[in-house]
Amino acid sequence: MATSVGWQGVALLYLESFIGPFRTLWLIYLLSIFFVVTRHSRGAPSLGGWFVAAALEMMHVQTGWTAIDEVCARIVYFYSGYLCAATIFRLAASANKNPGVASVGVAAWALSNHWAVKAGVAAWPVVSLALGYAGPAQ
Repeated sequence: MATSVGWQGVALLYLESFIGPFRTLWLIYLLSIFFVVTRHSRGAPSLGGWFVAAALEMMHVQTGWTAIDEVCARIVYFYSGYLCAATIFRLAASANKNPGVASVGVAAWALSNHWAVKAGVAAWPVVSLALGYAGPAQ
């Protein structure tokens, strides 16, 4: 890295890594943010927190900062996992017992997702949220 950006560039990238994720590590960086936000919101009403997170996803925030943009886009799914963990584990167990049904669900989601992207509606606020839930639910 020092050969391409110099030692000053390396130092700057190191300092930037404390306020923004470094290249492919953005998900690991965001998981810690998700954890901290979820932990500190435990005293707040769960449904209210979910609505705030859902609104952030549907707003498609674009600040140019990976951490802010990706937290807004994805925290609703992390928070939903926190709120609905038991249900999610039951759904996964059911899919494991019925792989044929699960495969049909994945195919239906893939087709509907493909249609939504091709039709230009996948980024619409409620549609993007629904597709975001439908994929992992399969």
